[in-house]
Amino acid sequence: MKCKKLALRVLSTAAVLSIVSSIAAPAFADVYDLTKGDISVGFKNNQQTVTQEDGKGGYVKNKDNEDIIDLPDNDVTITTKDAGTGEVKTTDNTVTVKSDGGQTAKVTLEDVNIKSSEKAAMTVTGNGSVQLELNGKNTLDSSDADGHAGLEKNAVEGKGSLYIKDDDKDGGSLTATGGEGGAGIGGSAETSDGKKNNGVTTSNAWGNNIVINGGTIDATGGKGAAGIGSGVNASGEQYNFWTSEEFVTITGGNVTATGGEGGAGIGGAEGKDGYGLYFRDGTIKATGTGGGAGIGGGSGAGANMVELGQSGAGETDLTITAVGSAGAAGIGGGKGGSLHSFASYTGTTTATGGEGGAGIGSGEEGKGSVLYLCGGTLLAYGGEGANNLGNGKNKKSESEIRYKDPNNHNNVTIDSEEVGEWNIENKTLEVEYKKGNEVVSRVNYAGKWTVTREATCTEEGKGTYTATYDSVDGTQKTVTNEVGIPALGHDFGAWVPDGAGHKTRTCTRCNASETAADENYVAPKPDDTTPSGDSTTETGSTAAETASYAPLRVVGAPAYEQTVKDGRVLIAVPAQSASLTGSLHALKELKAKGAEVLVFRTQLCESTVSIDTLLAQGTDATIFTLTHTEGAASLTVGGADHTDLLNK
Repeated sequence: MKCKKLALRVLSTAAVLSIVSSIAAPAFADVYDLTKGDISVGFKNNQQTVTQEDGKGGYVKNKDNEDIIDLPDNDVTITTKDAGTGEVKTTDNTVTVKSDGGQTAKVTLEDVNIKSSEKAAMTVTGNGSVQLELNGKNTLDSSDADGHAGLEKNAVEGKGSLYIKDDDKDGGSLTATGGEGGAGIGGSAETSDGKKNNGVTTSNAWGNNIVINGGTIDATGGKGAAGIGSGVNASGEQYNFWTSEEFVTITGGNVTATGGEGGAGIGGAEGKDGYGLYFRDGTIKATGTGGGAGIGGGSGAGANMVELGQSGAGETDLTITAVGSAGAAGIGGGKGGSLHSFASYTGTTTATGGEGGAGIGSGEEGKGSVLYLCGGTLLAYGGEGANNLGNGKNKKSESEIRYKDPNNHNNVTIDSEEVGEWNIENKTLEVEYKKGNEVVSRVNYAGKWTVTREATCTEEGKGTYTATYDSVDGTQKTVTNEVGIPALGHDFGAWVPDGAGHKTRTCTRCNASETAADENYVAPKPDDTTPSGDSTTETGSTAAETASYAPLRVVGAPAYEQTVKDGRVLIAVPAQSASLTGSLHALKELKAKGAEVLVFRTQLCESTVSIDTLLAQGTDATIFTLTHTEGAASLTVGGADHTDLLNK
């Protein structure tokens, strides 16, 4: 398949480790100055102990001038920061932590700067757990200590678990650098007793080896080693798909990992597979070097059981950027290696292969890969001559793409032709890649949506959607589609009665109005006290005629004020919405009293209209209605819309 972006929606969740640690008060027994000598922390028989050597064959003295030898302490904080000046000093002294099976050692690094020349800056051993809290800025630099990791953990020295965290969420960070053959965090070339290390690979029981749960982590491997993972002499003991323990698990934090020459960013060293790589949450950037994958195998090796998110766990903020070197995949095999089992459930992942390496899948000249696409957003970019998903250049066998369920054996082979479809609702371009009539993969491309004409209540709008993608033939294509935007339709406000048997409502968007009969209207009874006969009003109408004309009245407000001054009749209403209604005859009477302009004022709107202009629209019996709906005004005369006569 030659597409450059694969987008799939998933379900996943972060396995959040809640490891509570507390930083003790800065008493001598709790805070240890590493510049005074090497520190060893142990946990055995439910008791944590501390030993500090002075480098002269003796031990550092405590405040009582006693040797610090196996001093009981449950909260161990180590620093190289001068308590008086606040200066963080650099030391060649190192830290070793060992916890027996079933035990948990707790150590806090607080502003530690180690530049080691002979051994690992920090070593974790034993079959128990070690919880490492990060406070301040910490550096574990073993770049001058050939064969050793920055933060070293070898399976042959114990299959326990290392948890790296920042439970205080105070911006704790760790920079770890390995010497030649040693990972930034993980395995070394040789162990402390001269044995070849087998990295932090597998055992026959479930469990975690390296878990990063928080903090800002920057790990760089030495020549041949992974940024996080194996040293160069990892034994590669037999890996069991279902019963292996987790090699590296990341559940949070901001992690950057860079492999040394031949190593993966996260995973295997040169010639070594990356096993059991689990990414649950956090922000991760992994870069391979010299034939190593971003995430997966080192040069000449592959990867197995790489998982993004977790089945059935829900959505997370997992964000991964994986970049493979020349011949290697972004996620998967190093040069010559394949990705035996990969599953994506959630998160957003961008995987870029080096020249000849797949975005996600095999490296150059690797065998086919097995990918379970169960969810998430995947942006996969294969290097020159490679597929985005599946095969690297000069493939040795076909890759398999299995959708939805890892147990679904409906295998799919990526190949050839493309068919484009639009999904305007989500504003994506969907390109299908087919082999014959069978769809072998679907790729959603994000593009740019531009509105060229806004839709109105009654008229359709227009918009264009443009997407750029890489075709299977290696060329880049840009596709533009013009799409109609449906008319909005009117959004009418509340009905407002006119007091004369009708009601009106007005559109909130365009001020269009419609009138209907007011089913609640009750006609007034004739005024029996009105004189009859030939008596006339100021306008010459008889009293009987006057009684038949609707007077001016305000609808929608309990009270109002009317004043006539300087040729203006002002009707002010203490409400946001109301209507002024009456017959043109009532306006004729106001004109006879000197009024030339009618002014209607509510709390949010004021409108004026010439009385002569209104009188020209009908006879004495014609009804007019001037309506204010919050900040909008409308006018009907004889049921016809005359809003254009208003001055607002």
